[in-house]
Parts: sequence; C-alpha cells; structure tokens
Amino acid sequence: MRSLPDPPVIGGNFFDRELQIAALNAGNWRRQGEELLRHCAARKDIRTVSTLLRRLVNRGAVIVEGTGRKRMYVASERLYSIYYKLRRERDEAAVVANLIYFMAVFYSKAELAEMSDRLIAEAAESKVIREGFERAITEQPQVGSVFSNMARSSIDQASNLATSMDPESIKRLFEEIITALDEGAFEKVIETVDQAFAAWSANWSRVPEPLIAAGFFTKALAHEQLDDYAVALASYDEVITRFGDSDVPALQVLIALAFSKKGDAQVKLDEITLALASYDEVIECFGSSNVPALQFPVAWALCQKGNGQIEIGHTAEALQTCEELERRLDTLPRDEKAWIGWQAMYMRVRVLMVQKKRRGAMDAFRSAYAAFPLNDDEAMRDMQMIVPELIASGASERDLVEILSSDKGKSGALAPLIVALRERTGEEVRAPVEVLEVAKDINKHIDAKTAN
Repeated sequence: MRSLPDPPVIGGNFFDRELQIAALNAGNWRRQGEELLRHCAARKDIRTVSTLLRRLVNRGAVIVEGTGRKRMYVASERLYSIYYKLRRERDEAAVVANLIYFMAVFYSKAELAEMSDRLIAEAAESKVIREGFERAITEQPQVGSVFSNMARSSIDQASNLATSMDPESIKRLFEEIITALDEGAFEKVIETVDQAFAAWSANWSRVPEPLIAAGFFTKALAHEQLDDYAVALASYDEVITRFGDSDVPALQVLIALAFSKKGDAQVKLDEITLALASYDEVIECFGSSNVPALQFPVAWALCQKGNGQIEIGHTAEALQTCEELERRLDTLPRDEKAWIGWQAMYMRVRVLMVQKKRRGAMDAFRSAYAAFPLNDDEAMRDMQMIVPELIASGASERDLVEILSSDKGKSGALAPLIVALRERTGEEVRAPVEVLEVAKDINKHIDAKTAN
C-alpha cells in the first residue's frame, strides 16, 4: 500500500456527521432524496443541507441514484466501512492508534515515508486522527527500543561516576543526548558526542572512563539507527578495545551491550558466524555474573544467538540455546522477564517449524501467544514474521485465526493480520477500508513467503 484512502473517521472538515448517519440508518442505507433532506432539515437550513449533501456526493461518500423526485442517496462502500468501524469501536482514536502502530511495524521506513504526506494531511484535517497519532506516540513500547533505553541507562550510570568534571556541564550534555535519542535525531547525537570529544581532547585524563565509553556506545547506536553498520562496528569495537578488561559494573554493562550490538550489526551485514562469536563473548564473559544490570544483556545475547543458529540451520543447537535462555528467566526483573520469555517462546516456534514439526510448532505458538506482549514493536514485528512462516510451513489459516482471536485485548492490535487470515479462508470480511488495504499487503507478503 503506497497511500491511505480518505480519513478513517467522520468529523472535522471532511463530512457532516448527521447527513452520513441519516443515509446509513435508512433501510439498506437508502432513503428517498426528499425524505433525507426533510430528516436533516429539521435541524439545519435546507440550503445548508443541500450544499452538504452535494459535498458528500462529490467526495464519493454518498452515491446518487435516479433523478428528480425519484432521486435516492446511497452510502458508498467506503462510508459504510467507516460507519461499521464506528459501530464496532466507540473509541475512534484507539482504532487509529492501533492501525498506525501496526503499520509502523509492518511497513519499511521507505514505504512509510511515501505515505507520510498523506498521513500528515489527514491528521491536519481530522481531530480524531490527530488524537490517534498522539495516542500511538504516547503509547510507544518501552522494550522495542530497548537498546536506546539501555544506552540512556548506561549514560546515567556514567554520569553518576563522572565526579571529577563540572557536574552542571555533564548534566546538560546528557540531557541534550537523551533528548536527541528520544526524538530520533541520530545525526544530532553523533554531532553532540563529537563536540564533547573535541572539548575533552585537550585533557583526556580528567574524563572518567565510563563517560568516554558511553560516548562511543551512543555514537555507535546512532550510526546503527542510520543504517551505517560499518561505522557502528568501529565504535562498538572502540568501547570493547578500550574498556574490555574493566571490572567497573557500569563499564561492564556497556561492554556487554557493545558486544551484543556489534553482533546485531554483523547480522545486518550478513556476517552471521561473526555475529554468533560476538554473542558468545557476552555469554562467556558475563554469564556467571551476579550484577543485576548484566542479566538482560546476557539474556538478549542468548536470544540473538539462538535466532542466528536457526538462520544457519543449526536447530539442535538453537533449541539448547532456547532452554538455556528459559533457565535464566528468573534472574530478570518482571517486565524484562515477560519480554525475554516471549522471545524464548518465539525462538522455540521457529526451531520446530524448521524441523518440520508442524503440530509442535502450532502448540508452541498457542503458548507463545498467551505471553505475547502488547505495545511492543519488536514482539509485533516477530508476530508479523512468524505467522507467514507458519502458513508457508503448512499451518492452517483457520487455526491461526482461532488462536489470534482468542484474546480480545490482543486481537484488536492485530486486526489487519487477523482480517488477512480470514480473507485467506475465503471469508468475505467487512472491515474499515484502511484495515482491508493493510490486510491486502499482508497477504501479498504471505503469498511471496509461501511461493519461496
């Protein structure tokens, strides 16, 4: 899908709500022209009603049939779709927020960029769309950008140790970097760190090591977000080379994260074997540590190691990694435990699919769905990947619909995916046009996966 249809809500400057509802509520959403005007004119001036009705016709929301006194007004399919959504979901902004969130994960950055002008224009015209956008932004997942959050956490730790420098200037520096990270201004992150390094270069001996390490790590993270993986690798290596032997907990956290993120960048560069070695460094160096802040980096390294083993066909080893990961769950705080638990279950489903154990994979998927975390972009991306893979391996769309529809709270967030699966069963699905268009793209993706 390259652009969105007309706005998915009634209101603002787009439509007159009363006229639309009058057209929709009549039998089969029809009403004689004069009767419709009389119905609405009870509340509005007849000329105003006529003008608004012509506007609806011009915009394709209402279709005219017949002429003169036999003229009839019929709600278009697009308008009925909007009405259907409003009947099903009273919280209109929630519908928009769920759809925007699903799209943000499903589509690539380039595809979203192509849609952006239309999305912005629609948001400018519709209060509800704006509210939906605002809700989607406000409810951004906490773990999906986990390494940005971990970077901020490590920066804070470095700041606490940087007592030999002016506290106020350090505070301002960190606030500037954290703000840039939150805003996704990764070029500014790099520029800010480079400026700080230039200022410190005259007297490096006065700069605490955790502060230097945090600077290199944050630069690497920013380069990775900009898809500049080779430069990111160099910055991660700088952290590892300079501080790899440290026994300072704050530095150890950064080292562990640097190895894990180095592995992630190597995966992006299709260097899977090297990536597995990077993940093993984290596990071997810090797997026996009791430092609480190190437990998540080790767990994440196990997640990534297992997925890498699956990619190269080492499924038996991947299953062992999955079991090791599950044994470590109790070392994690509750939120991190829930998220890593989902990752372990997701890994097990993938292993069983590759091993062509379809029934076991479906049973594992059912268990994984029970642990599926809402409002998590990484988990949403996993779900969007695993369902087409399950279908390609022979899973039943009907069984998948049954599983995904079993939890109403989760099924709302997965509406386009569920609609796509229902359509694949041959069902004629009535849903908002926007959801149908995303479902169409999902089915193209599933077809491509199945063909391969």
